[in-house]
Amino acid sequence: MIPIVLFIDHAQAIEIYNKNGTKVDLYGGMNSRREFNSDGNYDKSLVDLGFYGESKVTSDITGYGFWQYRITGGENEWSSNGGVRQQFAGLKMVNVGSLDYGRNYGVLYDVERYTDIAPYFSGDTWTNASDNFMVSRGDGMLTYRNEDFFGKLSGLDFGLQYQAKREGYDPDKENGEGYGYSLSYQIAQGLTLTGAYSNSRRTQKQNTLESEGEKYAEAWGIGGLYTSDHLYLASVYSETRNLTPINKSWADYKTADKTQNMEFVLQYQFDNGLRPSISYVQSKVKDKTAGNFDMAEYIQAGVLYKLTANVQLWFDHRFSLVNEDSELVNYRIIDDDRSAAGVIFMF
Repeated sequence: MIPIVLFIDHAQAIEIYNKNGTKVDLYGGMNSRREFNSDGNYDKSLVDLGFYGESKVTSDITGYGFWQYRITGGENEWSSNGGVRQQFAGLKMVNVGSLDYGRNYGVLYDVERYTDIAPYFSGDTWTNASDNFMVSRGDGMLTYRNEDFFGKLSGLDFGLQYQAKREGYDPDKENGEGYGYSLSYQIAQGLTLTGAYSNSRRTQKQNTLESEGEKYAEAWGIGGLYTSDHLYLASVYSETRNLTPINKSWADYKTADKTQNMEFVLQYQFDNGLRPSISYVQSKVKDKTAGNFDMAEYIQAGVLYKLTANVQLWFDHRFSLVNEDSELVNYRIIDDDRSAAGVIFMF
């Protein structure tokens, strides 16, 4: 599920400052939600808050910054958690592009965002973990973006990214220096293809815990998207190497030698605000130690109902196609059916 603030249109934002070429908008949303599975049911409520600001430097150059914070609900008022999801600042220049630095999404998410749009059950395999190299959100991202190829070719966008080394954390939250790039082209009206690649050094701690010599964390993906007035159809294929954590215990660090991931999603927007969603997800692990197995294979079916521009109701269900295997009990496998429901208020 993508962050609430990414659903919010600029028209819904609250303008809190606008003077002398500088403006700041406030975005926010509350998602009161509950998850149900075979073990019980749990409160998964959260609040997202974000600020976006721009300031004119010259007629062609603009400075900008974005900050997003998430608060997740706990069992009581003193057990809630919060954290910064994104914070970056940079400059953009007409027909040249933008350059920013900070905590941001890795370029591999340019592909995954096509299928990470279910009301609840999506984006939970190869891009599930933040601070996992360049497949999701991470620190130290220097990102260059260019739209319409310097203003010369409409529909051709690309991105270049560098990630600084991050050490001194749990092994699943560390990374060495890395680079990545993405390329997107709108082939026809409503039809877009996007590809992305990243390659990162792993830290000494990561390699030592897996008793390996120097290895690199690598990922690539390609995605296609078709949209019309009502229809949304997307598919993604990706592979990762030495990157995706597969142990159920995060303390026992282990990444798959290779994963292969397929995702397909179909949504339809009715005029009355109803938006049903169905998707298929499969993630295969290939590893010389753990063997070959499905980390996930499921069908997602859900619906979102837009009551107003600011209020949405939703329900989502995941039908797992993977059977529990006692030999794989220590690995992170999605092998149960789950449901979730909630209400979203956005501003």
